[in-house]
Amino acid sequence: MNIRLFILLIFVCTVSILQAQDATKKELLIQTSKELALDARNKFSKAVIAAKEKGWPIQYASQNQANAKLIGLDDKGWPKYYIGFADPVASITIGANKLWPGAASNLNLSGSDDIMTNKLGVWDEGSPLLTHKEFTGRITQKDNAKEVVTHSTHVAGIIMSKGLNPLSKGMSYNVKGILDYDWNSDLSEMSAAAANGLLISNHSYGTVAGWNRNSDSANRWEFNGRVNEKEDYRFGLYDFDAQIQDSIAYNAPNYLIIAAAGNNRTSVGPAVGETYWRRNEAGRMVNSGARPADISSNDSYGSIVTDKNAKNVLTVGAVYGIPSEYNKKEDVVISNFSSWGPTDDGRIKPDITAQGVAVYAPIASNDSSYGYLNGTSMAAPGAAGSLLLLQELGHRFTANGAPRILKSATVKGLAIHTANEAGLYPGPDYKFGWGLLNISEAAEVLNTALTNNNSATSPHFVYENTLLNGESKSYTITASGTRPVKATIVWTDIKGSASELLNDANPELVNDLDLVITQGNKTHNTWNLSPSSPDNQAFKGINNVDNVEKVEVDTSLVGTNYTVTVKHKGTLERGQQNYALIISGAGGTAYCSSAATTTAGTKIDSIQLNNIKFSKTTADNYVDNTALFVNGESNGTISLFMKLSSADASNSNRFVKVFIDYNNNGVFDANELAHTSAAITNGDYSANFNLISNLIVNQFTKLRVVVTEAASASTVIACGSYTAGETQDYTLRVVNPSNDIQLMEITNPVGGVSEKSVQYVTVKVANNGTKQLTNIPLSLEVKKGNTIILNLKETFTGRLYGSEIMSYTFQTPMPIELSQNYTITANASLANDQQPENNSMIANIISASSSPAITGSATGCNENVQLLVSNPKGDDQYLWYDKNNDVSRPIAKGSVIRTSTTEKNVYVGKGWNGFIGPKDNTTLSNTGGYNNWGSSYGEFIRFNTTGPLRLETTKLYTGYAGKIELELRSLSTFTDSTYSYFPSQTQKTILHVGASSPSPTPATGSLGSGTPTPFVQGDTGRIYAINMNLSQAGNYILIARCLDSATIFRNNLITTNNHPFGPTVLASITGNWAGANFEKFYYFFYNMQISTPEHEKSLTTIPVILTAKPIITQIGIDSLSTTTADTYQWFINDESIAGATKSGIKITKNAMYKVSATIGTCTNYSDNKLVLITDIPQAPAKEIGLKIVSTDYIENIIKGNQFYIQFNNIKTNAIGLSIMNSSGQTVFQKDKLNNQNTAQTVQVPTFSTGIYYVKVFANNKVYVQSVFVTNN
Repeated sequence: MNIRLFILLIFVCTVSILQAQDATKKELLIQTSKELALDARNKFSKAVIAAKEKGWPIQYASQNQANAKLIGLDDKGWPKYYIGFADPVASITIGANKLWPGAASNLNLSGSDDIMTNKLGVWDEGSPLLTHKEFTGRITQKDNAKEVVTHSTHVAGIIMSKGLNPLSKGMSYNVKGILDYDWNSDLSEMSAAAANGLLISNHSYGTVAGWNRNSDSANRWEFNGRVNEKEDYRFGLYDFDAQIQDSIAYNAPNYLIIAAAGNNRTSVGPAVGETYWRRNEAGRMVNSGARPADISSNDSYGSIVTDKNAKNVLTVGAVYGIPSEYNKKEDVVISNFSSWGPTDDGRIKPDITAQGVAVYAPIASNDSSYGYLNGTSMAAPGAAGSLLLLQELGHRFTANGAPRILKSATVKGLAIHTANEAGLYPGPDYKFGWGLLNISEAAEVLNTALTNNNSATSPHFVYENTLLNGESKSYTITASGTRPVKATIVWTDIKGSASELLNDANPELVNDLDLVITQGNKTHNTWNLSPSSPDNQAFKGINNVDNVEKVEVDTSLVGTNYTVTVKHKGTLERGQQNYALIISGAGGTAYCSSAATTTAGTKIDSIQLNNIKFSKTTADNYVDNTALFVNGESNGTISLFMKLSSADASNSNRFVKVFIDYNNNGVFDANELAHTSAAITNGDYSANFNLISNLIVNQFTKLRVVVTEAASASTVIACGSYTAGETQDYTLRVVNPSNDIQLMEITNPVGGVSEKSVQYVTVKVANNGTKQLTNIPLSLEVKKGNTIILNLKETFTGRLYGSEIMSYTFQTPMPIELSQNYTITANASLANDQQPENNSMIANIISASSSPAITGSATGCNENVQLLVSNPKGDDQYLWYDKNNDVSRPIAKGSVIRTSTTEKNVYVGKGWNGFIGPKDNTTLSNTGGYNNWGSSYGEFIRFNTTGPLRLETTKLYTGYAGKIELELRSLSTFTDSTYSYFPSQTQKTILHVGASSPSPTPATGSLGSGTPTPFVQGDTGRIYAINMNLSQAGNYILIARCLDSATIFRNNLITTNNHPFGPTVLASITGNWAGANFEKFYYFFYNMQISTPEHEKSLTTIPVILTAKPIITQIGIDSLSTTTADTYQWFINDESIAGATKSGIKITKNAMYKVSATIGTCTNYSDNKLVLITDIPQAPAKEIGLKIVSTDYIENIIKGNQFYIQFNNIKTNAIGLSIMNSSGQTVFQKDKLNNQNTAQTVQVPTFSTGIYYVKVFANNKVYVQSVFVTNN
């Protein structure tokens, strides 16, 4: 630790015990930045020196393609490594899309306001690809980072990608500039940036701790804990880095640090007994033998590392995306990698969650490339980019005559206050923190509070106040009933005490504020968690560890006053503490009174309203029963039963009226009379009356029952006094309806969809009710322009339980043409639906426009064809075919690629959409059966892809209704039926399936082990949407697990080998889980539709141009030349000649010469040419009719020790002969041959088998004929 720096922070921060925390302490932060920079440089220099001494890597590849880089030394002197924690769905999941221009909120937030420029900073592994088209010069790289990194590009894209690709739209997509830094010297740079007004920073990386797989060192597992410790002390630790970040945040109260929680739960180490490595006393990583069972696998609670445990940092965990928007807490599914709290002192971490699985954003391959990545690294920038929008909103209001800058505590408080519930139980937990970020709700709360200036009628309040020593502050509100009363307080606390101890439980909280809500004599306390029992449900009580407290009154009494009080324990260090307080559920109005003027006459002895019963013996003119909650459903029925009598033995006519303040305005309007009785007397009275539709679940409002003695019902009113009778007030609580089906979303197709012949329409259907539903009617109408092209009515025959959401795919597809406008109307109807208004959904889809025509060339080169796209676009995938009527079999993929073909033309198109796998379950065999497959390991198919791909749909044959879970895993290794995979790249989805079998039969026996039921004739299967994205090339498995009694068909007893299925140049199914016998089985997934991100049907015809071989010509007696090309290389006796790279060459000796000539990317080789150094010019052998035959009359063959030679047209008497081997050596010579036209015999010695050259000297020329010599 840098002692001088530590003293500086302590001293300056304690100069004045009442120093205001409001202003950024710029001078302090700048000085701190300098000290931290010096400290970081010193530590890194020492680390590099130590690395050389001890063999530490400066950088190494970790699992999931992440890079771990040395950045310094920890306090023990061991190496400290940082590692990265690595679609419009991300914005939908947290509601950012609702704030953008054109959304219903009308807030028009996108980061575009000038004042937001360079107010957000990103620290990451390296530099984003600054030239990417989505960034357009809007990123300022501040510390000269040289390495362009995909992780950094992806993180920046999630924050501010322009949305030129609509699937990759950043949260603050119109921000005019952000600042970028690499992660070296991050604390120093953060301090300086905060001093200069930075408002938000993102940090999607953290310290390597616990288990980590070192892919650069034989893929070994390394344990990074200290010697002899069974758990890495850094998990849950509040260390020096956390302390510094808390100090920076305290001294820059508008600056919010956002950090990824980490992906440590999937770095579990090797199996017990397998080899592992760990550091010895000297800090060296050494082979430590077999892993013992007692070393922590860091796969559970307390797996967040060091500085991510800082109090004032907003730490973000990762969940799966929710394409159809949040509906209930069960929608939020934690990723299998996201690290969990608590901190060592029991504080709640992570603070919130956001989508971190399959997030689509720019990558660094090229200026137009995109990809899917997983990790809390992807969740944090989603939070950072969206929270910047809150600052943008705040700046549109003024404070003290200037644009308002929100305190970081306020931004953090809004995120926590409005987070959607997640997890098993109400309240926070150590997995999801306070829940799923809901930025649209946060913006609504802030906008309402600022617009109303925290007036009494505002439903929300946002305060930034200061609490002095010994002080408490109270705020009184009236509950509106539109939502429960709740309050959240966040304060930027003074830094705690850094520790190096394992599981140090000493509290880090310095100033301990408390938040309570009181109503009458009832007190509501904040949420708490028990670190000793981290799985337990949150409870309410006094919180002593967190600098965040949240109080929720689940049963708010509408029209009732509540008091929110802020106070503190002990003594406040520095004499005061700033805090942000957010309150919701306010803005109500006290209701008018209603009562009889006497207790004589009519009284209510007992009453029952749905779930509540109340009885009494006294005579009262008014009873306040607002603490009793009547459960009612939108468009549902209230059952009323009353026993009426008289306090004075009279029996006058009386009327019963029920009033309900449906709109929560504090007044019983004329249309809010829910029930009126006829004239009645003493005795029992019962009635049923309906509530209106479109009530909001969890709405609370006043329900008033008035019984008045009167001559006419018209005189009975909701307010005021009357002579005889009784008024009783209750609270109506709107609960989930019994019957409510909702068509939530048309998920497929989406806008910009590419051209395809087969497009299935998939919709999202929710059962908002409490009853199980089956046989749900669904209808679909599709128009192209004004013409109906598809009209369907189908029925879902499976089971949809209360509060469940399913995807339903209509079984007849539609075609998609380019540049067309489609109107898709879907409807889910239900008898007795209590909310018919939400049964329909309309989507207007504009398909992709046509791309520019593809231009290219196909050059035949030797036995291959060189294929080239001249105008490639970004990361589009180009598929090549040698038949234009069969696009199921591409022969090559790429914009520059070689392949082999004998066709005269080839055809190229953009992308691919089609089907792989057997067309149906009779394609491979007629045998197989249904079973409830479902082991935790999973039965699966294996497949390979050569690039980004989307799994769209598949046909399944189901024998019994239920649910099927699909899980996509990216394979690391596969041997027989054993595999390992990258957990952070896992995707899951649940299919609700009806039985496609005409005779549904449940499986026998336990899950996955029962006897299969035989296939039922007439089962034609059903199409289901998969909608999974493969972000990169590689090997994958797709697992199917049966749930809720579902059964699914697979083929067996297949007698032929059929794998792979599909075009291998693109993607193919390569096997399954059955090991060596995999060819005998086919599992589940038939006629699977896949597509590249972009694809079109049209093909461009490109003729194959054959490139001729180069021809060698001898010039004179000592030079060779060849035909024109771009580049050349000459060879002598098949060995390249150094420097011989021009079109001509000088002959140096008798030898075989050859040349390669390259035109563009095509290289061709000439035939070998024998060249002799002689003054006699060479002439073609045919000039003299030269023939050489073996003794058994085979031409150009010499067998044994003689051969026949024949020639004619010799004009000279001197005729000589020599024979040369392939190396240019003369091995035989005969000075004189007869000048005759008939064959003559030549005797030769025994030659080795091979190629030779016979030279005949005559006519002042030399004639050469190649022959083959054999001794057989």
